Amino acid sequence: MKKTKRMLEIEARFGEDLEDLLRRMYAEKSATKISEELKVDDTIVRQWFKQYGIKIRFKNGIYNDKENRKKSIDELLEITGKKPGELTTNDFVIKKKDGISCGGILDWYRRTHKCKSVAAKDILISDLYGSGIEIINKRAIYNNKERRKKAIDELLEVTGKRPKELTTHDFRTKKKDGVSYIGVLGWYQRNHNCNRGTARNILVHDLYGSRSEIINKKGIYDDKELRRKTVDELLEITGKRPEELATSDFSIKKKDGISCCGVLAWYQRENECNFTEARNKLVWDLYEVRAKIGKRGLCDDKEYRKKCVEELLEKRGKKPEELNTQDFRIKNGNGVSYVGVLAWYMRKHDCKSVVAKDILVQDLYCIKNISAEEKLDKEKQQLEKLLEGYAASNQ
Repeated sequence: MKKTKRMLEIEARFGEDLEDLLRRMYAEKSATKISEELKVDDTIVRQWFKQYGIKIRFKNGIYNDKENRKKSIDELLEITGKKPGELTTNDFVIKKKDGISCGGILDWYRRTHKCKSVAAKDILISDLYGSGIEIINKRAIYNNKERRKKAIDELLEVTGKRPKELTTHDFRTKKKDGVSYIGVLGWYQRNHNCNRGTARNILVHDLYGSRSEIINKKGIYDDKELRRKTVDELLEITGKRPEELATSDFSIKKKDGISCCGVLAWYQRENECNFTEARNKLVWDLYEVRAKIGKRGLCDDKEYRKKCVEELLEKRGKKPEELNTQDFRIKNGNGVSYVGVLAWYMRKHDCKSVVAKDILVQDLYCIKNISAEEKLDKEKQQLEKLLEGYAASNQ
């Protein structure tokens, strides 16, 4: 076979016949790595393989050689600093010095044994390092109480909290290695067949003592002073009086980024009622004020309706008779629109929004607006007069 100038140049550079060079390098490296060393395109390397009858290794078959698999995993163990039995499926995503992960080896075992990644990892360890290796199951890793305690102590140090102050969200905090503490909480969930809130309570009791020290998220508002303090802060933010609070106000976030929904939910659970009734009970319980407000009943007060519409007129720069139904969708400073006032007139008079708007203007400002129907009737009358005049002139 006639050799090209490039082939001769490579042979001169390496001092070896090209076929022998390719066979030697391909026993240890991939075609891509060889192309990088020879400074040629990898398609050219594959063409040379074909010319010299070198059987091309496909990606799926590269790990058929046990020594190659063992060599890659040894390198992974060196990077992670773990023993074979301590490896997890996540470790196989870590990239080696050559920038390639060991995920392909795990996939090879998964395809060969037709199993899931966790089972494939266990088979890999037994195959490469012997059946005597103790495999640490990710789910069983926290069977050791000392290991659980160590993990939570580390979490407390990271969050700066006491055990009783931990919430379920704190367990999502990631350690230095990028792994969260959710596995500890998951262990208690599985072993006690419960939700995360209960699992957190059991964890704190198991590792640190008395149940009475645990702050239950649902029970935190059993203290009336705390409920009052929370709602006072909400009133300060909204600039409202207690009886003016709406259920939507409890979604507003305080300075600490947490809303007051929990207080409202506490009254809802305690009284087995909906949010509106819970809000009424909250206002009476904390401030001894009768909430004249249901969300719909807030507009029963004519002064309140007029106050809202005057605020709307100021925003729009219009006169009452110039208002249209779309204007009521504009939001005030609290992010709430004025459409509730219009809806009150719609319910009260069982009419559409256009008619309700006319009734509103007449009720609050004693200005009678001509409705669309009246306008239409007036136009019809004018048209009839014109037709009569036209007919008379023709006669």
